[in-house]
Amino acid sequence: MASDSTLPSKTDAVPRHSVIDFTFNDSNTNSDLNVLCNGKQIHISLSADCFNESPSIQRTYLHYLQVMAAFEFDDLTEEDFYDWVLTPFFPILSQLPPLPEDYQLTLNDYLVPDMVDYTLRGEDDKLIPVLDNEGEARRRCQGAETSLSPEILSTFPSYHPRELRICSENGEGGRSIPPHKVTIDGTSTYFFKAYGREHYTCAPREISNYKAVKDAGFEDGLRIARLHGIVRDGRSNVVFGILLTFVDCNCVTLERAVKPDTTLSVREHWARQVTDTLLRLHERGIVWGDVKPDNILIDRHNNDAWLIDFGGGYTDGWVDKDVAGTVQGDLQGLIRILDFLGINPLDYLPPDVTLQQAQLRQPQEPQLYATAASA
Repeated sequence: MASDSTLPSKTDAVPRHSVIDFTFNDSNTNSDLNVLCNGKQIHISLSADCFNESPSIQRTYLHYLQVMAAFEFDDLTEEDFYDWVLTPFFPILSQLPPLPEDYQLTLNDYLVPDMVDYTLRGEDDKLIPVLDNEGEARRRCQGAETSLSPEILSTFPSYHPRELRICSENGEGGRSIPPHKVTIDGTSTYFFKAYGREHYTCAPREISNYKAVKDAGFEDGLRIARLHGIVRDGRSNVVFGILLTFVDCNCVTLERAVKPDTTLSVREHWARQVTDTLLRLHERGIVWGDVKPDNILIDRHNNDAWLIDFGGGYTDGWVDKDVAGTVQGDLQGLIRILDFLGINPLDYLPPDVTLQQAQLRQPQEPQLYATAASA
């Protein structure tokens, strides 16, 4: 738990800003936080080594890494961590020239911003921002350099990052998490999935998979993610990302939604929806691929389960490598999801499918959820 002595005081007004992303390395204590403020991006590097001179701050930082890994830990959340890191930067952010009052942040501000690098250090139990690279601003350009076929480009509309406005859910001084939620015309909202340079091979494959979903002609009511557009610079082969169906889930997946007190009726509701949707996909020759609870979003308005991520791949423990990317692998993952929900697959799958997959079902630890309260 963070102690008051390690927390900077908020004596300055909080400037309007957005946390873009936070990444950390499981093998060490290095992490990076990117913040957007007034059209400028501040990149903050952190590491336990930067706090060697302030053991209390170092302990707090290591504790917060546990919070970020678990999303919530010891009554702390990621918002507490962001506050802890960013409070000493508020005077710096406040000095950035403000944007016009009617200025709308777009994906271009996120994808190709002027960026300044800082390292956060600890001195005398105080957090001190230290400017890197002599304060020179640099251009951060993201995206995967890859070629898309004319067939793909004729199937989905293309959008320049300037055409896509970043949605901010919070008021002045609040914190949204761009660039995930974007809009084209102020009414149509999409989830922006960003591509990095390392995605130059998987990006075309994922887009092709979504084309197969589109060509299958599913009705609009089927709860699956669909591709609505490609974000690219028409003057080059750079693909910045794709626009997918936006599910208002508040970042809650099935893995996070299932709790010890989740009622049997709710677990059965999710089991029925996931099973029905997957079997519908198979009827049209579509393979889900990376079957796991973390690729199922729970709509916070009606508690419905949505299947996402048709980019291929697999996750150990849910689908075996030798059957990944096949109908058999999908059914294997589905049975393990039903086990995770504390549901007997025999109650939901056709008998021939269950028998076919029986040899793929691994023994599970006794499920805590099997004792959940019934509705």
